[in-house]
Amino acid sequence: RRVSDGAYVGSARHPCTGGCSGQKEQASFTNLGEAGVKYTVDVIDNYQGGWGWMLVNDFDIHQGRPDWMNIFSTAVVSREDSAEEIVSGTGQTPGDMYLTSSDLEFMVDGDTVQVIAIRFPSVDLDWQVDTAWILFDVDETEDRRARVDLTVGISGEKAVSSAPLSDTAFDVSGRTATDAMVMWNPATTDIVHEEMVTDDVSAIVNEITAQPGWAAGNPMTFIFQQVRGQGVRWVESDRNNNGVDTPGLY
Repeated sequence: RRVSDGAYVGSARHPCTGGCSGQKEQASFTNLGEAGVKYTVDVIDNYQGGWGWMLVNDFDIHQGRPDWMNIFSTAVVSREDSAEEIVSGTGQTPGDMYLTSSDLEFMVDGDTVQVIAIRFPSVDLDWQVDTAWILFDVDETEDRRARVDLTVGISGEKAVSSAPLSDTAFDVSGRTATDAMVMWNPATTDIVHEEMVTDDVSAIVNEITAQPGWAAGNPMTFIFQQVRGQGVRWVESDRNNNGVDTPGLY
């Protein structure tokens, strides 16, 4: 059920219609939700006989598209596939780089505003895509700013073979950005290691792969910058979450 308006987007019914004592059955369904939109699951007991009870034993909720729709996917290989560049902050030097952080702060660390780059070393893609998104694993939620709104501008490096990230000053902001930019309003985060997904970044992907010289398997870099808002989102820089490597590009 979509939280904003209460509309049901999918449902499944337990097959038992009476005399179900001791039965254990699964009810499952798959629906494509929208990135950044909150959903909830309602369990409704519509038994109309005498007294009875129902036990709900477990919920498995997986965020993302079904496997059959994942035309391509790739992920970072190490922490050095992401970088944070200082924009401003008390006692900080603009342009300074940090490459080995265990987590990434979108887009403020303490009072330090930063831009972030994530480089996917091998993107096995040689066609234009209809949709694409980046998947993150939430690292921290205890700070109240995890529940404050913010807007992040996402662009890509307009290069057919993006160079590895380095500690050279201004290595993120100094890269040529794509014309395409996505304004992303990340959902608030409440649960550590839940998944966080960007809005559709296919326009960025397609602008990069449409360039002469692009080849399947080349590296691709995305750049994230603060646009507005006081919120912060903390994500892992390199972590396997239930068999899924993050950050990942899908």
